[in-house]
Amino acid sequence: MPDAIDGDATPNTPQAPADDGSKWFVLAAVGSGIFLSTLSGSIVNVALPTLADEFHAEFEMVQWVVIAFLVTPAALLVSMGRLGDTIGKKPVYLTGLCIFTVGSVLCSLAPSLGWLIAFRMVQAVGAAMTQALGLAIATEAFPPEQRGLAVGYAGGLVSLGVVAGPTLGGALLGSLTWRWIFAINVPIGLVAVALVIRLVPNRRPTYRRPFDLRGAALLVIALTAPLLALTRGQAQGFAEATVLALVVAGIVASTTFVVVERRAPHPQIALDLFRSPTFASG
Repeated sequence: MPDAIDGDATPNTPQAPADDGSKWFVLAAVGSGIFLSTLSGSIVNVALPTLADEFHAEFEMVQWVVIAFLVTPAALLVSMGRLGDTIGKKPVYLTGLCIFTVGSVLCSLAPSLGWLIAFRMVQAVGAAMTQALGLAIATEAFPPEQRGLAVGYAGGLVSLGVVAGPTLGGALLGSLTWRWIFAINVPIGLVAVALVIRLVPNRRPTYRRPFDLRGAALLVIALTAPLLALTRGQAQGFAEATVLALVVAGIVASTTFVVVERRAPHPQIALDLFRSPTFASG
């Protein structure tokens, strides 16, 4: 996470990098991972009818191939950013790329819909790690006056991945099998791993802080439970017992998270930031 979201008195702000051109190599390395995660999020959408036919499953169940990839990063994004602040951004980002690539291999070999959904969650854990830290690594490589430029290029890669996904997915389904919409990630992922190892500097945190494991666990429940309730409620009805239980779990976890984070010496999120009207309204 950006160091501004930090409750510690000592900042973890890197020195401005020398403008020697290496920033573009770092952006290229990180950008490949950014493109890959957004591509994988959109490429599957066009394959849902095919997957329903392939696994003889109802469309409601097949949608979880997409939902699993959306809910998992939503629950883990903040925690993965904090983990990067704790042990270093490059190791976490690189691990995420490796997990994502392995998850892509597993998805392409999935023998059933249940396994495919499970492997998509593995893939999504890697995506959460890259999404949380990719932009932070890119902006650290640029001098302060050019960080807006880095954000712009990264945003362009996000848009490119979202737009390219359905087109590429349709082309693959038209000429090959559905398994290739996951297998296509593997060579891109291997190239991205090689680029990150070679080009991204390993900036160690200047100030180490413990990882707030209790806060991370509560945040996962607080974010995941309402999302699952909304998803299940559309199909089963919002008065269904499981949906109501998920809503209650989300409320309890959210309330407990706020209480715990206010007392934590190294919180996942510095709640004092929400006292700023500009930040809170955004």
